[in-house]
Amino acid sequence: MDYSQFLEILLTQGRAVVPEIGSISPESRRDAKEVLAKYERIWRENLPRPLATFNQESASWAAENIFRACQFSVYRDADKSVMRAALQEACPVKVTSDVHYSVDFTFRFLPDIEKSVRVASAKDPLLDILREWAMAWPLSSVGIPDLDAISIDGFASHPGLMQLYVDRVLTAKDKSRSTNPMIQQQILASVGVNRSLATGFDLGEVQQDSGVSE
Repeated sequence: MDYSQFLEILLTQGRAVVPEIGSISPESRRDAKEVLAKYERIWRENLPRPLATFNQESASWAAENIFRACQFSVYRDADKSVMRAALQEACPVKVTSDVHYSVDFTFRFLPDIEKSVRVASAKDPLLDILREWAMAWPLSSVGIPDLDAISIDGFASHPGLMQLYVDRVLTAKDKSRSTNPMIQQQILASVGVNRSLATGFDLGEVQQDSGVSE
């Protein structure tokens, strides 16, 4: 089991199987890039249009962080300073809507990882890092409870990502994400006349935009 094999299993089965903590070989990093590119092409086929552009560098950064986070969630006796050093490298490229999309390819598993760590120990220092990521990458963190105010400015101008975000908000019934009027409008556009699909969401007096100007 190595890093690239971890990604193959994660992206095909949704399971995190990790080796002991150690260095990642250049060969495994190279293979991991091929795995990411292969399965991203499949994944994007079922996403809302328009599609964002896949950025390999930010996707690789996110994938390696998810790999390390899963390792530290399993090997809990690891040195905490080593853990923080391994997980606090900033995203290597300027954050755009394309980068939010590319990071999300593996960070979409963040809610599951966060829940697993939180259930095991609410005081685990890994949890602080996961929640920092959750705030920084809101597209990927829908369903994680008790976060501070979330900003979607990084992808709000991208219609496809906004639809993906709202789909996740509705699926997870994450009412904390529906306070933004822009999100409320998108929810209404998604459910149409069938507001029962948004039961429990406070949509206030928001009216669906008919698209017809007077």
